[in-house]
Amino acid sequence: MVGVPFGSFATAWRAVGLCTVRPDTRTIHAVQYRWINRSSTGWITLRSVRDTLAMDALSHLFGSLRVDRALCTRFEVTAPWGHRVTHRGQLKFVLVVDGSCWLRTAALPGATRLDAHGLFLVLDGAPYTLSDAPGSPAVDCGQLEHLRDGYLIRHGGGGARTTLVSVAFEVDAADNEALLLALPPFIHLRVDQPRSHGLQSLVELLRVEVSASEPGSLPIVRRLGEALFMSAVRAYLQQDEDRPPHDRE
Repeated sequence: MVGVPFGSFATAWRAVGLCTVRPDTRTIHAVQYRWINRSSTGWITLRSVRDTLAMDALSHLFGSLRVDRALCTRFEVTAPWGHRVTHRGQLKFVLVVDGSCWLRTAALPGATRLDAHGLFLVLDGAPYTLSDAPGSPAVDCGQLEHLRDGYLIRHGGGGARTTLVSVAFEVDAADNEALLLALPPFIHLRVDQPRSHGLQSLVELLRVEVSASEPGSLPIVRRLGEALFMSAVRAYLQQDEDRPPHDRE
């Protein structure tokens, strides 16, 4: 661990970068500091400073989140099925509650299989397609709205069943510029990973709320959705930190 001399008032230091973003690695490298030392009466570690300020930077990003409207949907679908999502101006996350599906998006090569407890976030409103199999035909998600019953949409051909929970946030890109620039456009992770206990708890609360449809559930679902979105981002960053540097995306 690297140590830096620290001499109370006799040490002059300054930050040359608050938050450095490397989209090519999909990693937020939290804080970079240039230290100008004039004495060596004590030591402070770069890691401890970086970790403390990284959390402050993450809190700032989350605090900048401005949501105009949130729409939560529980999809109970049976094979064969498929739907396309093309809405712009949205932050969105989708959780596979049970079953499995295939995801196609320009952010990933080919089709990606998602199993139960898989979750992905789309931060740039890019189109994507979900289906029971890579070759299944898909309809525009807007064409399924006439099937909506509260939070629930059921559709499909009667085969193998998959349950998804989706939350879409209508946002203003200008109001959320800091958050959108600091994160990759697409994030994929699993809920049942180490250090994801808080995320798991939020997922369970949201699942129960959208299943019960109790009075007053709309604002509760919206707040849970926002909390789940932020928790998923944090879990992604922690997951990235846990991997060896050569394994990070």
